[in-house]
Order: sequence, then C-alpha cells, then structure tokens
Amino acid sequence: FVGANFQTPITTDSMLYKIGNRELVRGMAECQELLQLIDKDDSYAELYVDLAKRSNDVLDNYFWIGKQETHRLSEPLEKIRDAATAAVEEFDKVVRLRRETAQQLHAAEQASSESVNSIGRFAFNSVADFVAKLSDLRQQRGRAIGLREMRYIDLPAVDALEGRLTEAAERLGHRCVQFLLAPESLVPYRERFITAERNMASISTAADGRKLQQTLDQIGSDLELLIETTSQLKIDDLTQRTDIVDRTADLLAELNRVRSGLKAHVRDLLSGEMQSEFASQIKLLDQAASGALDTADTPEKVDEALTRVMLQLEELDGRFAEFDELLLRLTEKREALYEAFAARRQHLVEVRSRRAETLAAAATRILEGINSRAQRLADEEALRAFFVSDLMVDKVRQIAEQLQTLGDTVRMDDVLSKLKTVADDSLRQLRDR
Repeated sequence: FVGANFQTPITTDSMLYKIGNRELVRGMAECQELLQLIDKDDSYAELYVDLAKRSNDVLDNYFWIGKQETHRLSEPLEKIRDAATAAVEEFDKVVRLRRETAQQLHAAEQASSESVNSIGRFAFNSVADFVAKLSDLRQQRGRAIGLREMRYIDLPAVDALEGRLTEAAERLGHRCVQFLLAPESLVPYRERFITAERNMASISTAADGRKLQQTLDQIGSDLELLIETTSQLKIDDLTQRTDIVDRTADLLAELNRVRSGLKAHVRDLLSGEMQSEFASQIKLLDQAASGALDTADTPEKVDEALTRVMLQLEELDGRFAEFDELLLRLTEKREALYEAFAARRQHLVEVRSRRAETLAAAATRILEGINSRAQRLADEEALRAFFVSDLMVDKVRQIAEQLQTLGDTVRMDDVLSKLKTVADDSLRQLRDR
C-alpha cells in the first residue's frame, strides 16, 4: 500500500466513482466544519442556529448523503439538525419568558410606586379613603407575592418591592387607627343609614325597594371591608382596638335593623304586586285553556293542549314560588284544568266510539247488500268487475278509511276482512254452481 509501485484499484461501476472525488471531498469538508462547530463551547448566541443551518445545507446540497454506499450519513446529520433546532426553540422560549417576567415585574413596580406616591398626595377625609388605599396596597402586595411563582424572576427585586409595600401599609394603617379613634370618623356611614331609612317611606314599588336594597348591600360591603381591614391593623393598645370594634359592631347592628325593615316593606309591596300579576296571569291562563278546549276536536289535540297548559302552570310555579298562598291556588287551578281537559277528552273518545260504531253498522248493512247482489251474478268476469268498480263496494272502502282516520284500526280491519270474505265466498259459490 505504501510501496512506490502500488496503484490504487479503481472500480468504475461504484457510486463513489460516479460521484467523483471533488464532490466527495467538498461534502466531507462541510461535514468536518459541522464537527468543528459541535466541538465549540457555547460561546456565542448563534451557535445552534449555525448548526441547524449547516446541517440543512449538507442534507440539501448532496443527494448521495443518505445512500447505503456513503454509510447513510444523513441519519446523524438529521439528529444534529433536530437537536440544534430544539436548542434554538428552547433558547427562544427562555428569552421570551425572561422578557415577559421582566415586563410584569416592571409593571408591578410602576403600579406599586404610583400607589405609594399617591398616599402622600391624597387627602384622607373619611374612613372609606383609608380603606380604599389600604385595600389597594394589599392588592399590590398580593401581586408582588404572586411574582415569586414566575420562572426567571428577580427575587431580590421582588423582596425590595414587597418591603416597600409592607412599610407603606404599616404607616398608612397607623394613620387609619388614629383617624378611627376620632368620634366623628364613622359618622358618614351612619348618615347613609339615616338617608336610606328616610327614603324607605317614599318607596311605592318593589323595584324601587330593590334599588334601595342594593344601596344597603353596598354599605354592608363597605363595612365588611372596613372590619377586614381594621382586623389586620397593628393596634397595640387593647383599649383602642376595643373602642373601634364596638363602634363598628354598632354600625352593623344599625345596618341590619334598617335592612330588615326594608326587606319586610319590599315583601309587602311585592305581595300586592304579585297578587295583581297572579290575577292577570290566571285570567290569561283561563282564556288560553278555554280556547284550547274549543279548538281541540280529537283526543290527541286535547292531550297536546293539556301539555301546553301544564307548561304554563310550571312557569307560574317558578314565578310565584315564594308565596305559599298563590302556590296553593295554582294547585287548585291545575286540578280544575286537568279535570276539564279530561272531561273533554272523554267526551271526544265517546263521540269517536259512537261514530265508529255507526260506520261499522253501516258497513255491515252495505256488505249484506253487496253479498245479495253478488249472488245474482252468473259470470266470473262480471263478479270481479263488480267488486272493483261498484259504488257500494267503494263505499265500504271509504268507511274503512274513515275508521282508520278515527283511530279504530280493529273495526277497519274487520270491515275490509268481511269485504274480502264476501268476494271470495261469492266467487267460490259461482264456481260451484
């Protein structure tokens, strides 16, 4: 192999020979560049982008890279490309998460700074002002605590943000305690109670009463927020804490008294309105039921009309569910309507039954006449023509159709069976003769 006279054997029919040495060397050189990139440390940001691009270039530029004769070099190249692409995607994801986290942290810092700075500019003239600001600070602190759950968050910055909010909340809480100790601090709430109680006398409809109830509910929510806020304030003096709690409890008792009075008043108004509405609804229901009974001319239509009326009664049950007296009257009305529809249905069933009996009897008489005429016919063709075209035979078939319309399929089958029997017997007797 290393001798001076050694000659490399050449196989002209191999794929490598057909590809050519120049093409093979260039392909191997690009693969070598790819290996050098793999051996590099992660020293620059676009390393994995270059790996994915070079791998794709080699796979696209050399058609023979995946052949058996070239030992399927495409397989490791595809794995290198997929790994590099996954690394690029993961890197982009990390960059995006870091950017979003930084944005949320910045937004939280701005909102917190605005809340803290607004405390110094704000004129606190009522307890509601203190409660609103303390609630805002607590919300901002909760937001800061929530940032700790995010990946790639700057925890020292979050700690500093939470510390500023806690300090501001403590300072404002101390001011709130001093304000609450003043006897006139809770006067605005009491004035709102007095106004609501004064407006109660002028309420004439249940709708107006519900509006006033919403106002009282809002006052109650404000008081609950005040109690929740003051319970979290640091009040070292037990006497001061007791004084604030007692006066707040008195306000809640007064609110409950006003709310109970308003609720009873609204219920009285609603009862009167419901009585009037109930009377109009019952009148409408009676008219609808009367019309349905008049127009229902078959038992099936009576059943459909009864279903519609019962659905209307179910709706009325839901509307007047809070009034036991009206529900009792609805129960009585339901029973009365059910009896009326049942009586109408029974009447229609009896009428239909009598009609069916009459038709069946008529068919029997006509069949007797048909049998008598058929006995007088002496020709088989004339007999067959008689049972096909005679008016009396056609009348029997019409009666059968009417019986089917009435729903009496038993009598219909009986009439058609008798007609067929008459025809068969007449034909057999003619043949016997």
